[in-house]
Amino acid sequence: MEALRALTAILGMATAPDDVAPPPPAGPVAQEKSPAAEPTHDAANPWSLTLTVGATNAYFFRCIPEEDRGAIVQPAFELDYEAHQGDGWLKEAWLGVGMFNSLHSGPTGTGGDTAEPPKAWYEADYYFTMQGRLEHGFELSMTWWEYTSPNSQFDSITEVDATVAWDDGDLWEHAFKIHPSLTLARELRGQSEFSDPPPGTNSGTYLGLGIAPEFTLADFGEPGEKGDEDKSLPLTLAVPVLLNLSLDHYYENANGNDETFGGLDLGAQLDVPLPLLGTTFGQWSFQTGVHYLILGDHMKAQNGGEGSQWIVSGVISVTF
Repeated sequence: MEALRALTAILGMATAPDDVAPPPPAGPVAQEKSPAAEPTHDAANPWSLTLTVGATNAYFFRCIPEEDRGAIVQPAFELDYEAHQGDGWLKEAWLGVGMFNSLHSGPTGTGGDTAEPPKAWYEADYYFTMQGRLEHGFELSMTWWEYTSPNSQFDSITEVDATVAWDDGDLWEHAFKIHPSLTLARELRGQSEFSDPPPGTNSGTYLGLGIAPEFTLADFGEPGEKGDEDKSLPLTLAVPVLLNLSLDHYYENANGNDETFGGLDLGAQLDVPLPLLGTTFGQWSFQTGVHYLILGDHMKAQNGGEGSQWIVSGVISVTF
């Protein structure tokens, strides 16, 4: 499960935010904030709850700088309801609500002069998502986001996004997958690239094109049928690549001029199940990753003239 990928993709997962498939939460920490790609449900219980907490050295959302100093801790949760499961063209469908948070000790938090109480609480995001898994491995999702700043470091943003992805694991007998995806997001109120938008800037439209090649290194699950994801507990290595683009005024400068190329995110992520903790208190996992961001000119200017950024993150999650 990949509830909240920053915590998607964020490692954004900051993209956060972050950046929008299957391993546990990572998005917001580095690039994307994406809801769970496929929640895990008990056969007799359609509900599942995922709790996560992550830490990172820098927080970027879709290559937009948020914070790169001090401690950055990102707790989150998601509650899912499986609304459908069948053998037709729609294999599964579920609804989810969740919340992502980012707590800072640097200039955008307790270490700055502009944060209002609660000073450490830089970001609180709320979302509602509808997702489905179709035959042949196709995955669809649509999510309504409300991005807010409890310590008043940026104006609130309303966004709706849609993602189409393909889980191609069947082609490789689940030992490998490329997992291409496309995310389209539209800001309905406010904008992400400026905490205090200058006159002449606009709400924007974002396009994310990604692949996430994934290798199964080992499986700590119970013996079962090949590809039985209900019993498997795979140790996986992913090498995600995400191209961040503006279709309309998403990566603006202070003059309101747009730039198509927002940045390129190159990553490596290790997803580690924790079977020794048992399942009495949920299913636990740990994800760690490193990302290298290549920023477009406008995001480079917002990043103090630095055109690249290394991000190292870790996330622990439990699903009930």
